[in-house]
Amino acid sequence: MNRAMRTPLLACLIAAAVALPAAEAHAQYPFGKNKIQYTAKDWKVMETEHVDIFYYPDEEVLAGFVAGFVEGVYDEYSAYFRVDFESRIPVILYGTHHDFKETNVIPYILSEATLGFTEFIKGRVALPFTGSYYDLERVCRHELVHAFMLEKLRVVMQSHRRYTYQHPPLWFTEGLAEFLGKREQDNEAHMFLRDAVTGNRLVSLPEMWRIDGSFLMYKEGESALHYLATRFGRESIVVLLENWWKSDRFDILLRKTIGIGQAELSEDWEEYLRRRYFPAVLTRRRADEAGTMLSEPERSFDSHPAVLLDDEGHERYFCLGFGLGTIDLKELRLRERGRRRGEGKSRTIIRGGGSTAFESIPILRSHVSGRGDTLLFVAKTGERDAIYLYDPFERKTIERIEVPDARMLNSPSLSRDGRSVAFSAIDDHGRTDLYVYDRPSGRTRRLTDDVYDDLHPDWHPDGRSLVFCSDRCDGGMRGSSALFTIEVETGRIEQITDGSYRDTDPRWLDDGRGMLFSSDRTGVADIWLLEDGVLSRQTGTIGGLFNPVPCPDGAHFLASGFSGGSYRIYQMAFAETARESKRNEPGICGIGWTPVLADSSIERGRRDYRAQFGVDFIGAAFAVDPDYGYMGNGAQIYMTDILGDHQLMFLFGSASDDFDDFWTRLNVAATYYNQSDRLNWAVGAFHLASYMGTFYDLLRFERRYGVVAAVSYPVSKFTRIELSGVFKGMERDDDITFLGLENGKSWLVSSFLSLTTDNIVWYVGGPLKGHRMNVALGNTIDLEGRGYESTTLNVDLRNYQNIGRRIVFAQRFVSRSAWGSDLQLFYLGGSWDLRGYEFRDFAGKKTMLFNNEIRFPLLDRLLVRLPFGHIDFPLFRGALFFDTGRAWDWIEDTGWIGSVGAGVEMNLGYLPVIRLNFSRRTDFREIEKKYRIGFFLGFNF
Repeated sequence: MNRAMRTPLLACLIAAAVALPAAEAHAQYPFGKNKIQYTAKDWKVMETEHVDIFYYPDEEVLAGFVAGFVEGVYDEYSAYFRVDFESRIPVILYGTHHDFKETNVIPYILSEATLGFTEFIKGRVALPFTGSYYDLERVCRHELVHAFMLEKLRVVMQSHRRYTYQHPPLWFTEGLAEFLGKREQDNEAHMFLRDAVTGNRLVSLPEMWRIDGSFLMYKEGESALHYLATRFGRESIVVLLENWWKSDRFDILLRKTIGIGQAELSEDWEEYLRRRYFPAVLTRRRADEAGTMLSEPERSFDSHPAVLLDDEGHERYFCLGFGLGTIDLKELRLRERGRRRGEGKSRTIIRGGGSTAFESIPILRSHVSGRGDTLLFVAKTGERDAIYLYDPFERKTIERIEVPDARMLNSPSLSRDGRSVAFSAIDDHGRTDLYVYDRPSGRTRRLTDDVYDDLHPDWHPDGRSLVFCSDRCDGGMRGSSALFTIEVETGRIEQITDGSYRDTDPRWLDDGRGMLFSSDRTGVADIWLLEDGVLSRQTGTIGGLFNPVPCPDGAHFLASGFSGGSYRIYQMAFAETARESKRNEPGICGIGWTPVLADSSIERGRRDYRAQFGVDFIGAAFAVDPDYGYMGNGAQIYMTDILGDHQLMFLFGSASDDFDDFWTRLNVAATYYNQSDRLNWAVGAFHLASYMGTFYDLLRFERRYGVVAAVSYPVSKFTRIELSGVFKGMERDDDITFLGLENGKSWLVSSFLSLTTDNIVWYVGGPLKGHRMNVALGNTIDLEGRGYESTTLNVDLRNYQNIGRRIVFAQRFVSRSAWGSDLQLFYLGGSWDLRGYEFRDFAGKKTMLFNNEIRFPLLDRLLVRLPFGHIDFPLFRGALFFDTGRAWDWIEDTGWIGSVGAGVEMNLGYLPVIRLNFSRRTDFREIEKKYRIGFFLGFNF
């Protein structure tokens, strides 16, 4: 917001309204990426006895499916937790993950890895459909456990007149949801635990905070809950929740419930896991023992390998992998002097998450494939996915394919003649089917059209058929998938594996006589070869192997393997003697299944959605502006509808010292914000009164009242344009008339236009790489001609370069200028901008500031153990900085002044940092010898 308004408290309200859904870190306003509602949705509500299902017409079948099982889940959980809800549970259903990421139920931008969430304040459950009915039911069961656990704790604490309490540790919360939601551990859970136990990486229950939020934490929590239920009975978990009012310490609650504390429970559970998983080391090997590791050892997630031949006939390896906060397309190469088992290095070919063309690259759902000199991969580009045909040797895009009727595309495969691209896609109705794109004509043909989840097609060398995996087998609704072939011309489908296991990731051999695929038919995901009707197991690793790709030499294949807590790419040789062989006995295509929808006895009715507001937040609020400082306080109430598309914000407070002028010094504001469509807009009214003062303007009281309107248009995820206007009355009481400022009042109209771009990548210590820009132009017109007109221009440019592992060179340039008859001042000085000087030490109608800083890690974590527990300081960083600035066009021109110094900060995750700066001032003729110490609490620029 522009400082020409001279209403910083109002500016903060509008900033909160416009920025709230867009920013990843609200304290970083006006920056932040955008969450875009590409298409407005006509929301409906399907009612069952205990649940309201919110959906839009394209997802009517999905809503009926959820209604068909959700009441059974409610009855199961209600009986287990011994609790009933006083009102129906809101379940919000999204037809694709792209739609889900547009949700306004929570303001944060969601990642690909988020498959659902339960919002704690209103108990809203939000679910995306990924194409699999099995996954939809499983995730719904998981999230409903959270809802029931929260309701159980609320009822227990309320019955004992306790209204504040400590939530269970995250491993317990998520472990309980996995334990009840899945009923039994699957092979993926065993994979994570087997790898952790045999690799001595298992984290004890008291130390579980070290891996909070990780997938290993989910799986360890699930295992611990299974052990707790097996040893002490399923009832013990509910009794533990019913005892929650007795103590704020989890360890004491465990002792009161099961007779032992967390440490003893952990020791027994760990011993049980060792007995269960250690025998695996007798028959299986680590992935790096079985093959050559191509990934860098420290990488945590490399997947979906592909191999090409360069002009000299050398094999070149590619994959998707985690970069520094992004998903990137990478090339892998062995170091010249690697370890005995191989040690790779990588270079980034395409960085995801940094531009509109490659807004994000999906690593969990879509394969990369190669043919000739061409890589094929999927990236999100605005509203929909696109398939890229890319030449990694020339570093250029060959072709970009979009499908108007499908939002999400997966696993493209190029035919041998280069004319056709096969892929799977999720259409606007949530169905995942196979498609073929004809490159010469530009036409797309749909091969399947049904409820099944058809994935990962690969062309047969003859170009007449595809192999793919699908849940259209008999065990599909139990999580199984089988391999199938489909004739492209006729659409004839043939099932080639029996569907009792999870067979996936098929790839034809170059001669077309067989295929590689991944299967958990032995309880572990191994690579299998199906050739001439014989199944043979090629690998036997402790973790698991996925995404096999035959190499051109015919003797090796690539695969993504899980080992040591990470996914990495390995090259492995075909087994000379298969570990296990048997004749393949395919199932019978056509058995399949159909989703069970709700009948009339379950569904209670349907209605159009109407926004009904409920309170989300009540608390004390105060406004702090970087230029003006403390501005006011009051009570804040924040209300939204169920979908979060409509928001109401209220502020109440007073700057009065007594009751005589209570009404004239009342702070009250109301803002309505609508974000149901791409164009977001807000309207509001306000009456604000506050004192302002500095060395330059002494003490000033201003009263402001009027109305405000604002619109925000996201051009892309990274760029938005904002326009706002304010019509207000202003009453000013000045005590510095000797400077020509007189007491007065007038009616003003202010308008503001700003452009913001932001593509930075966040790390726990702040921005890691990328750039930000905000340019804001404001103009205020005095309708009564009393000298309160002004124009301001603010420019804020920031750039972050990663120059090493978590070493960041951060740069900022800020220019602020004001023109007009009203005195508009900007300030320099303090830990916010020009370090080493006092807060707002200098003022002028024009200011300019340059910040340069190198940030580097000192300690990743410092744990201080105390008799009553431990204190965890998650991150300490150091910094070297150089600042320079200038303020002019008022009382004095400071000339260029600056400071050099160093800082050390304690970072509290995504909370503000606590920082000490040690600086020396300079006028660029000499540097003073005295160190000045500054304290900073906030967010780094």
